[in-house]
Amino acid sequence: MNSVNSRSAALLTILGVSSCTWPQASKPTHSVRSAFKPQPTAITLAKSAWPKRHHDLRNTSRSPLAGPAKGKVIWRTLISPNHGSHVDSSPVVDSLGNIYVGSQDRNLYSLSPEGRIRWRLLTDQWILRSSPLISSAGIVYQPSEDGYLHAVNTQRALQWRWNLGLGSPDTSPSVGTDGAILIGNDRRDGLPVDTEESTLFALSGDGRPKWSRRVEGRQYACPAVGTDGRIYITSTRVLSCFDAKGAPLWTAPVASWESPVIMDGGNLLVAAEHEGPLVSLRPDGSAAWKVGMKSSTTPALASDGTIYVGRDDGLRAVTPTGHVKWHRCRGLIATGHALSVDKYDNVYAGFSRGWVYSLDKNGRTRWRLKLNMEATGSPPVIGAPGRIYLGGMDKYLYAIE
Repeated sequence: MNSVNSRSAALLTILGVSSCTWPQASKPTHSVRSAFKPQPTAITLAKSAWPKRHHDLRNTSRSPLAGPAKGKVIWRTLISPNHGSHVDSSPVVDSLGNIYVGSQDRNLYSLSPEGRIRWRLLTDQWILRSSPLISSAGIVYQPSEDGYLHAVNTQRALQWRWNLGLGSPDTSPSVGTDGAILIGNDRRDGLPVDTEESTLFALSGDGRPKWSRRVEGRQYACPAVGTDGRIYITSTRVLSCFDAKGAPLWTAPVASWESPVIMDGGNLLVAAEHEGPLVSLRPDGSAAWKVGMKSSTTPALASDGTIYVGRDDGLRAVTPTGHVKWHRCRGLIATGHALSVDKYDNVYAGFSRGWVYSLDKNGRTRWRLKLNMEATGSPPVIGAPGRIYLGGMDKYLYAIE
């Protein structure tokens, strides 16, 4: 048994979970405690306020709910108590309003809507920007820097975990139109550490591999999935497109650490790497337009097609055809790698120096809030009507109304 599996087995023993470890890393490790139930081979997203990073399969970061009206903290909960750790992972919410979020202290946390910690599950390594996904069956899928995708039910019982290989996954899972779990890693097994090559995996709901595909470059994002089943993933080298069964269709020379977004008309949006331009591509991979800006977040979409994107000098709104409408919050660096948009097209963003802003679709400030921290960590998510959750560099998770 390798060192990772040895540590994992010891951990499961401490937690009171007996487990069997398959000799090959490509097979899942299942918990056999009484809480385990057979998992569906195909999954669907939970019907909840915010079930995955960027909210939906297209990664629009747009919620059907109203966001906060006043910008007032109603609670904050310490969830990353270790020295030097903080909260980068994007929270998700189940159908009962419970919150799930990873932390740099190596734990996946579950909190009640009132901010009380329900439970925490220790993994073998940090959870950085990797964010959980929750399915309609009530299973939370959380990647960790230990190289595993962990499947946990809402009562904390580990259902299975699957080894993503040597690469430490800073990626977040999504769901294919066939119900497969889609997740990437940042480096392929058997290759040198500095190799710019990774793998995109499709897993069944019970943790069995369906297919895997080579991706040029390292992945740090969440796949976008179109209604036609096409899968789009960014990397440090290219934007890649696969069909629903994993067959490669095309690549485009757009490198990015941020997630791709599918616009309402089917075109794609990518915030290019190294503070590059905002790029739009057609479904065949050809360039539609680009706007020069130092993008620092995944774009978010308003209902009228307006694109919001954070940058190292504030927040911009861009038309669907690539023209800048307005530029606000100058002098602040957008943090968290993502934004959120509510049903009225108001946008919510975290910034350097602990600022959180809400602006309306015309760029007017609705409210702003100064938190006592160096910068916000995880992106704001609309987790309940009139409420956002976001994590901070100060180790707290905040609820704001």
